[in-house]
Amino acid sequence: MKITQRALTVKILALIIITCLIITTIPGCRKKAKPSGRVVLYTSVPTDIINEIESEFKKVQPGVELDIFRSGTGKVMAKIYEEIEAGKIQADAIWVADFTIGEELKNAGQLMKYESPEAAQIIPQLKDKDGYYCAARLLNMIIAYNTDKVSEKPTGYHDLLNPDYKGRVGLADPGYSGAALYTVATLVQSEEHGWDYFSRLYENGMRILESNTPLNQAIADGELWMGITIDFMTRGKKIEDTNALIDYVFPEEGAVLVPSPIAIAKDSKNTAIAKVFVDFILSKEGQKLMSAQGVAPVRLDVTPPSGIPTITQMRVMPSDPAEILRLKEDTRRIFADLFQGKQVEGTRDKTITLYTSVPEAIIEELRQDFEAQAPGRYLKVYRKGTSAVVEKINEEIAAGKIEADLVWVADFTVGEALKEKGVLLPFTPPEAVGIPNILKDRDGYYHAGRLLIMVAAYNTNTVTTEPTGYRDLLDDKYLGRIGHDTPEKSGSLMYFTGTLLQDADFSWEFFKALAKNSPQLQSSTQTTKKIADGELDMGITIDFTVRKLLKENPNAPIDYIYPEAGVVMVPSPIAIFKESRNIKGAKVFLRYILSKKGQTLLRDLGGFVPVRLDVSPPERINSITQLRVIPTDTNWIMLHSDEIVSKFIDIFGHREE
Repeated sequence: MKITQRALTVKILALIIITCLIITTIPGCRKKAKPSGRVVLYTSVPTDIINEIESEFKKVQPGVELDIFRSGTGKVMAKIYEEIEAGKIQADAIWVADFTIGEELKNAGQLMKYESPEAAQIIPQLKDKDGYYCAARLLNMIIAYNTDKVSEKPTGYHDLLNPDYKGRVGLADPGYSGAALYTVATLVQSEEHGWDYFSRLYENGMRILESNTPLNQAIADGELWMGITIDFMTRGKKIEDTNALIDYVFPEEGAVLVPSPIAIAKDSKNTAIAKVFVDFILSKEGQKLMSAQGVAPVRLDVTPPSGIPTITQMRVMPSDPAEILRLKEDTRRIFADLFQGKQVEGTRDKTITLYTSVPEAIIEELRQDFEAQAPGRYLKVYRKGTSAVVEKINEEIAAGKIEADLVWVADFTVGEALKEKGVLLPFTPPEAVGIPNILKDRDGYYHAGRLLIMVAAYNTNTVTTEPTGYRDLLDDKYLGRIGHDTPEKSGSLMYFTGTLLQDADFSWEFFKALAKNSPQLQSSTQTTKKIADGELDMGITIDFTVRKLLKENPNAPIDYIYPEAGVVMVPSPIAIFKESRNIKGAKVFLRYILSKKGQTLLRDLGGFVPVRLDVSPPERINSITQLRVIPTDTNWIMLHSDEIVSKFIDIFGHREE
């Protein structure tokens, strides 16, 4: 049968109409309707980032209204718990700083289980194993620093302990910032840090700012020089102002990685739309948006911002969100107590407390080197003159507990007195083999950690004839132009005075003659400086103070001699307290000081004569065995110390402070 062209056209049109009717009536064949409605989001994501996300989400889902409550994680959680108390959470979606929040709300039965199809490109470590929450961004905690104020780029968390940065380091408040709390809890659990690390940060004047935003601003402005903060915020500062004096490093110990979870509330009124929002955030497009804003993405198929390694390449400080959650409230409380100056239990496991009279600049250098040599141990220092240190120790003995682990002061009489009081621990380290017997207690209670040699120093411009010994200071041409310390304040002068009193060539007659020349009474460091400045002609001082001054100012008109008749050599004892709370750490530090490295550093830093025979001394002598030394009886000095001080004051008067 022949079909006309018109009939064929009619049949084709009918077939098209029937097909369209079938398509529109079969489920799933209709064009999917765009979702519409309102999603309430509670979040701690920074305002500029969440505003950008809202704008892009609106383009994709124009029918969805995003209602946002934004604040720090602490305030977001306070709002959530108020609403739980009132009956239910009013949010549909929750997106905060760290996994402990996700775990906490999941355990409280406040989240809906939802495994987004977009999560396939996210590694298991960034997803809840039960499917209740998933990381939506990565916060990498880094060390930011001011490029103008910090001359040497930091490498790790230990740099924040540098005393040069005292009062110039910062951290966001863990009571407000979830990322900061997660960081503190992670470092506290680490073998190398613990609460001791934060105790030291407190001592170094760490400032606590409310959040990471003002922290980054303070570093960029130079108000602070360094701080632990979030990488994307520092990058944002640099992008915002290419001339900003701020940069950052990933800590060599490993960055604290804070996965920021997104989840749907169990009582969400708009579950379907909440899922759409979560899917958008976890999608490739959503994570590209994150990366474009400088935030590390969670998907493996999205390239991180420039300079940021991928999650699989990054060196990360290990953390356990479940354990952090368990300890979170304790962490928040202990941190708050610590930074209010309160004594906190558990902050002495890694800290070694030293009471010492070693000059501040030198002990600080030793502390930094020791902490670098013994990662995970921290040296806390109380530094005063020997008499003040001894006074503090005696007060603590009377109170029932010495708070230090070690003592390191000027002379052996202190070591002997503490030994007799029964407060020292006998310990003979292997390093003591290289130390002569005269420089260590025969029972092993204390060892010389450095040598102080009492010399006659003089101004090379005003003193035309080089002196030969201590008696040169008796020449009346130096009337009012000499100086030295007093045993009332100085352990080295106590030892010097006690030694000369035991020598028939000196005795009290020497000191009475010395007093007639009207000496200035001041510390050895002050005496040395005044001689170099020409204010004094000559003085009795400690050899290392002259060497140190000449190292800093090689042209200074000052020199010194080791008296031909014999020198007074003052061994400076280091010892461990019997009731030390950190005996293991104290032993590590004592061994470090007596080691070849420790003695070499003492020589190079402070010009001290080493106590080890296998470490060469500074210039002038090849070995301490070459020096002619005036013999001394330490016990005699100890027994007569009160009498020595009293008579010295009668002859010379008190030293003015």
